[in-house]
Amino acid sequence: MLFYTSTVNVSLRLIFSFFSPRTQRTLRFKITTTIVPIDSFLLLLKEFEQSNNWEESVRKVRPQLMELARSENTGVLASPFCVEYDFSIYNSEWGKEFIDPYGEKENIILHPLISRTNELPELGLQPVDLTIVNPLPNKGGALFLALANFHFRNRKIRILAGGYNSAMPKMEPFLHSLENGLLESKIPDNIEVLGHIENMSEVYRNTEILLHPTRVDSYGMTALEAVFENCLVATTDIPGVVEGVGDAALKIPYFATPHDWAEKNSSTLEQKHLWSEKMSQRTAFIKNRQAEEVAALEQFLKTIVRKRERET
Repeated sequence: MLFYTSTVNVSLRLIFSFFSPRTQRTLRFKITTTIVPIDSFLLLLKEFEQSNNWEESVRKVRPQLMELARSENTGVLASPFCVEYDFSIYNSEWGKEFIDPYGEKENIILHPLISRTNELPELGLQPVDLTIVNPLPNKGGALFLALANFHFRNRKIRILAGGYNSAMPKMEPFLHSLENGLLESKIPDNIEVLGHIENMSEVYRNTEILLHPTRVDSYGMTALEAVFENCLVATTDIPGVVEGVGDAALKIPYFATPHDWAEKNSSTLEQKHLWSEKMSQRTAFIKNRQAEEVAALEQFLKTIVRKRERET
């Protein structure tokens, strides 16, 4: 039995636990780190530039998205129309639009599971005004550079460089300051760069606003993790991210300028108490949704197994 999942942080142990030992031995799976093929997203983005409405844009280009999904050019994503999967697990409704927009193949949505941790502080982090996680180009790196160099020069900023595929080697030179007309060989004092961190809760709890200027995302787990920790979030209004944060984050239009981002972030801090209530409500909603989705997944997999057993 072969299945496909884009819910990368879902424990395979959870999925396998729903199968008998005999069935477990037949399971093969494919996991992908993103389910938004760039060609498909660029097609959608071209339409979005005209309508400025994500829902309308998806509706108009859905037949073309379906055509791309059926092609063999989806690369590592291994479209379920090119590989005979028994079922697929998608990490968002938004992500499914790019792989199986009409739901023709057996599938279920399981948003990444998130929980607030009670881990004790390990790093002794000091509070900062702004944090951004691994600002790669597809995660809004260019926009962040403009904010850091021009709009937030007097704000304390923390950059999490990440472990795998860090953005910092290429980005760091563009953060160096100018002194006496010469380019300094160091990052300004208001910017702190950290490597890979296990205890992300400590990061969120010592952050005033998490910047999440992503350019392409299937869900936006980082943004929702911050919401769980009562950390203000400013994010791009991509539907996949909104599936997670709902109204509990500052949603900034996709084509907003760095100036727009700076202004909206400043006004958000003035209403922090209102955002705290929204984040609390969203956290409760997500916890209930997660419980419902795990229960639905169990029933879905049982149905798949019964169907497979009848066929064999």
